[in-house]
Amino acid sequence: MGVKYSSDVVTSAEQVLSDRRKAAEADQQQREKYIYSQIPEVGAIQRRIREKYHSLIMLVAAHDKDAGAKAEQIHRDIVEDQNRIKVMVADLTGNPDYLETRYTCPECSDTGYVEGIRCKCMDELLRRFAVEELNKNSTIVLHTFDEFKDDCYDDPALRAKMTAMRNYFIGYCNSFPNKCKSLFFTGRTGLGKTFFSTAIASALAGRGFAVAIGSVSDLLRNIENDHFGRTDNNTMELLLEADMLIIDDLGTEFRSPFNDSTIYTILNSRINQKKHTIISSNMTVEQLNKRYDEQISSRIIGGFMPIELKGSDLRQKGL
Repeated sequence: MGVKYSSDVVTSAEQVLSDRRKAAEADQQQREKYIYSQIPEVGAIQRRIREKYHSLIMLVAAHDKDAGAKAEQIHRDIVEDQNRIKVMVADLTGNPDYLETRYTCPECSDTGYVEGIRCKCMDELLRRFAVEELNKNSTIVLHTFDEFKDDCYDDPALRAKMTAMRNYFIGYCNSFPNKCKSLFFTGRTGLGKTFFSTAIASALAGRGFAVAIGSVSDLLRNIENDHFGRTDNNTMELLLEADMLIIDDLGTEFRSPFNDSTIYTILNSRINQKKHTIISSNMTVEQLNKRYDEQISSRIIGGFMPIELKGSDLRQKGL
C-alpha cells in the first residue's frame, strides 16, 4: 500500500507544479514574442496551422465521403508548415525547438499526471513535503557548513582533521546520492556529531532531496503511536521512502522488543533499497555490539562507514 499523504502535502505539491507550469508557459510566450518580432512570417504560418486544425474538425463534422484522404493531406500540410517554422527559427536561434514550452518535467508537462497516473515528479514532491511535515515536530536544530569554526579546536592536528572532515561532507552532499555511503557517527557528547549530520541534512534538503531527521526516541515514539492507532500518520513509510534518513542519539532509546524490531526493520529495509542513512551515537562499536543483537549491530557495522569524532566537548566552549 502506498503512503497516505495529508491534504496540506498534496496542496503544496500541486502548487509547486502549478508554479512550474505557469513559469514555463510565460517563458515560452516571451520567446514566441521575440520570434514574431524578428520573423513575422512565423506568426502568419502559425495562424494558418490553426486554421487547418479547425478545417479538420469541420471535415469530420460534415461527414464528407472523402474525409480520410482530405484529412491526410491537411496533416501533411500542417507538418510541412511546422517544419518550415523550425527551419526559420533554427536559422535565427540555432535551436529548431526554440518555440517549444520548456516544462520542468517533459513527461507530464508539469501537470503531475501521465494518462491519469501520478508522475514521478509528483511522487518526489509529495515525498519531500511529507518528510518536511514530519520534521516539523523534530526538536533537532539544523545547522549549515558555514557555521563551522576551525578555531574552536586548540590542537592544530585535530583542527586540520576536522576541517578535512567538513570538506569531505560538503563533497558528500554535492555528489549525493552517487558514490555515497551510509555514515555512523560515533564519539562522546559535544564533539560535533549532530552538527555535521544536521549540516548534511540542510545541504541535501537545499538540493531538493527528501531528508527525514529526528532523535531515535522521537522517531520510535511516532512509529509506536501510528502502529497502535493513536495517530493517522505514516511515520514508518516516510522514513523508508526518504532519500536520506538521519537518526540521532542511537542507544538512548528505551529498550523493548518493539523498538528493537522497528530499528532493525528501518535499517534492513533502507539497506535493501540502497537508500542512505546517517546514525549518530555516543556508543563505540564495541558498545553497539553489547547493546543490540547481531541483527542490528551487523547491519550498522557492515552497512555504514564509521566516523569517530574526538576532542574536547565543544558545548563547554559555548559552541
